[in-house]
Formats: sequence, structure tokens, C-alpha cells
Amino acid sequence: MLVGKTVTARPRTGFTVFLAFVAVGLIGISFLDESIHGAMFGVFPGLWCLIRVFFAPRSVRLTFDEESVMLDSGSRIPYASIQRVSMNGVPYSSIHKSPSSQLVIEHQRGILRLPPVLDVRFEDFYQFLNERMPDRDEIPASLVDFVADQRAKFGDDKVTVIFGGQTRFIKSSVLLPLAFALFGTGIIWSIVGSAASEHYEWGDAGGAMVGVAMVMVVVVYLTRVALSYRPVIWHACLVITPEGLAMVQGNVQGAIRWDDVEGVHQGAALLLQVTGAAISIAAIYDRQLPEIAKLVRANLPEGR
Repeated sequence: MLVGKTVTARPRTGFTVFLAFVAVGLIGISFLDESIHGAMFGVFPGLWCLIRVFFAPRSVRLTFDEESVMLDSGSRIPYASIQRVSMNGVPYSSIHKSPSSQLVIEHQRGILRLPPVLDVRFEDFYQFLNERMPDRDEIPASLVDFVADQRAKFGDDKVTVIFGGQTRFIKSSVLLPLAFALFGTGIIWSIVGSAASEHYEWGDAGGAMVGVAMVMVVVVYLTRVALSYRPVIWHACLVITPEGLAMVQGNVQGAIRWDDVEGVHQGAALLLQVTGAAISIAAIYDRQLPEIAKLVRANLPEGR
């Protein structure tokens, strides 16, 4: 229970500190050897370290009360306005105990990005917010009767309704800071190679590095554009109960009993093997496939 508590979210610093040590070590070797080469190699980890510090989200303090979460800036986010909690735009899975990427809280007034290191268990943090988020009510008409029947038989706690992901793509690429570091390193190497003819090879290497950095920036841009226009099955819905599974996913809809499922296979999609066919559950839902698979297997008869 987080009501009345203050939680601090802070960025991970281990890899940034490692880069700083590498840069200082290479520059130190260059000084001892009285050679420029160690210092030149140290430019890249040094720049990458500085850029990571620049890009790193600042620490945030969150104070929880009965109705809302208050930020250290003084602004409040009511629980009723929260629409989704994710890991950098990707649904959180309880299978992954500690997220490595930034936490994203989407609410009616915008998006709150938090560093991934919390001083409480992330699973508790995630569950606390999800319990206070307003229920989504867009169960497709074809599943309404099934959900009502299953809840009457087994209770609300035994019926899991999973909706299709409907939020925009938020994920930011780690390639961008890396590309900036490569670009800056390439510029410095090119300048040194041009200024000192005896080190012309650094100029050639710098030009190649600038080219690689520009290609990476283009790849990041095109990836974001492509993902922003990715097709979304807006009304996808999955219902998992002790008796069976029902779904609406594009043109596919219907229900099956667990007794009819012969096996479960997880890959790019989750496949439920039935006699003479396979039912595919796509990776388009608000929960990741490993967590959906865990729910399915928990309801299957033993040995399936």
C-alpha cells in the first residue's frame, strides 16, 4: 500500500560511470605513452558518457494519497485520469521484475516519464496504480454475454479481460544518444586528421564514423515514422476464464473451452493448438505475450 508514502524514481547510472572510467583510462594511457592514440580512442566513450548524462531523466519524487499522486513540482495526477502504465510504451509484464527502460504514465493531461529505478518494488507500484485506474468499458458486444456469464459462474477475480493496446508509440531509441556520440567523435577525429598530416588516418576514420552516425539517425527516424503509422486492431479483446477463452481480434472472434486445447506454443504470437487448427493470439494487447501465456497455462488441464 503506497498511500501516504513518497517514492523516488531515479535513472540508472552504472553504464554511464563505466564509460567515464574507460574514457579516463584511455586518456591516462595516452599520457603515459606520450601518444595521441589512447586519447583519440577515449573521445568516444567520453562523449557517450556526457550525452547519456544530458539525455538521462532527472530523479522524480512521487507522493501518494487516496485520490492522486503528487509530483515534486506540486502538480497532481488523479488516479481517475490515468489511462495506462507501461515500460517506455511497452506493456509491463510481471514476469520481468525490474524494468530497464523508463516508466511511462499516460493520463488525460499528458505523459509522465519516470526513470526506472524505484525505492519500492516496481510490481507493487504498477499494481497500486492499476487498481486505481478507471475500468475500461469497451468490451465488444459479441463478448458481453460471455463475460457476464463467466463472472456469474466464477466471480470477477477469476475472469481476466485484456484489451488491445490503443496508445501511441512512445518508445525512444537508445540509438539516438549513441549516434550523437559517434557523430561528435567523427568530427573531432576528422579535425585532428586534417590539422596534423602525420595523423591523417584519424581523419579517414572520422569521416567513416560520421557516415555511420548519419545512417543511424535516418534509421531511428524511419523506424519512428513507420511505427507511428502501424496498424492497430482497435477493438481487440481477450477474455480468459477457468472454463475457456473468448476473443475478438480483427475478423477472428469466438470462444473455446480449455478441454479443446491440445497445446500452447509461444513465438512471435501465442498459438493455441486445437484439433486440425491453431488459434493465434497476436502481440497487440495491453499485456505482453509471456504474461498472457502464463494465464492460459494456469487454466489448462494438467499435461497440456
